[in-house]
Amino acid sequence: MVSLITPLIQDLIGDNTKKINGMVTDTNTIMRKFHKEMAARPEFSHVLYTLCDSHGFQLLIKDIATIAPWNATFASVAKVVNFFKNSKLQLARLRSQQLLIYGKRKALITSVITR
Repeated sequence: MVSLITPLIQDLIGDNTKKINGMVTDTNTIMRKFHKEMAARPEFSHVLYTLCDSHGFQLLIKDIATIAPWNATFASVAKVVNFFKNSKLQLARLRSQQLLIYGKRKALITSVITR
């Protein structure tokens, strides 16, 4: 894994590995091994390696959102969320209705594609 990543890193930043201060991956065993191997290399020993379950969860949501019939649902939800994001007046009206119905505001959340 490290031999695959190292050329990509060099393409991005050249030989100045001090530009990298952290790497975040999901928590599977391959990524844990990757962190250990990278940290063992002198040029990457200064990097902070962090495992993140939410990253893996985002990747799972991305995979689900790309298969039928979920991709159509995901596109519809994204369209609604973007509409309210771009229309402050309509968002204010929605929030006032939420206060009336639920007694509190509720967030409009959609998944974003993770790199």
